[in-house]
Amino acid sequence: MANGLEEVTLTPDNYTTVLTDILSKLDADAVYEQAYNAALQEVTAQVEAQADELYRGYIQSQEDMIYYQYVQSQAETFFTQVATQAVYEQLITSGYTDEQAQAYMQTQEGQALIAQTVAAMTDVQKEQVMNNVVAQLTDEQKQQILQGALDSMTEEQKAQIRNAYIEQMMASEEVTQKIAAAVAQVSTAAAKITELK
Repeated sequence: MANGLEEVTLTPDNYTTVLTDILSKLDADAVYEQAYNAALQEVTAQVEAQADELYRGYIQSQEDMIYYQYVQSQAETFFTQVATQAVYEQLITSGYTDEQAQAYMQTQEGQALIAQTVAAMTDVQKEQVMNNVVAQLTDEQKQQILQGALDSMTEEQKAQIRNAYIEQMMASEEVTQKIAAAVAQVSTAAAKITELK
């Protein structure tokens, strides 16, 4: 058995039938499908073997967005910190001592002033706060954030990443040339068999 074809002894009686049967098995569409499926299996195995690296690569390609989303998830805390600092500086400028300013900010009036300051922040100011926090992330924090994003990937997200890489590899010149070469080889063989008929 060679390339899915069974060995047959040709006789004058079965000559035409055997060649017709071989030609039907050498149909270009069927060969394309077979070559495509073989390439798909090979590519899928390669992607599966490198899946963890692909997930890490994807996360790294999205790192700026991931940092921003992480900071955004804690935005109110950061806005409150900035507002607290602004209120503190206002109190110091108004003549409060450090101790008096700290004590005032713990009061109900101080907390209300901090909340008002947050509410008064413009979108541009909030965006600046977010960008400043992202810019001040340490390498260790960034690594932890990226690891957290990697750990929290769902199976669906992982499948989407794998499938995207599989599609990309299947469309590559190397794979498409292999498939085309298999079809061309079979077409040549079919033409030779047709001549024999």
